[in-house]
Amino acid sequence: MTDILEPGNAEQFANQVAHEAISLRAQFGLAEAHGLLEAESDVDPKVRETITTAKKLLDRPDVRKTICATLTSVSNDLESYAKAITGALLPLSIGPHAVIPLSSTIFAISALIVFHAGLRRFCPEQVNSK
Repeated sequence: MTDILEPGNAEQFANQVAHEAISLRAQFGLAEAHGLLEAESDVDPKVRETITTAKKLLDRPDVRKTICATLTSVSNDLESYAKAITGALLPLSIGPHAVIPLSSTIFAISALIVFHAGLRRFCPEQVNSK
């Protein structure tokens, strides 16, 4: 992969994540994508592993707080969620102390999980504080 810190590369990566999230949703259908994220049965082991990684990532309070702070000002569509989540997660994915793998698939599945959960369910503190 090219250097994510180079001008334009972060935006290109965010577009890639958004495209991948939309493709995954289209591939499985809206209900099936939600079921895929919930059940993980009958799923390719590599995809299941990526879903598990994304879920663990989203369970981290620091990651959830970072994502929720970003999502309060985006449109309610998967592309906007994916790009916002990518922007929130990138700083945690680069440098010598990266705590998140730099993977467009993990970011895309994270976006799907958050999008399907909805802002009220994923970020109740932000929604209730308004």
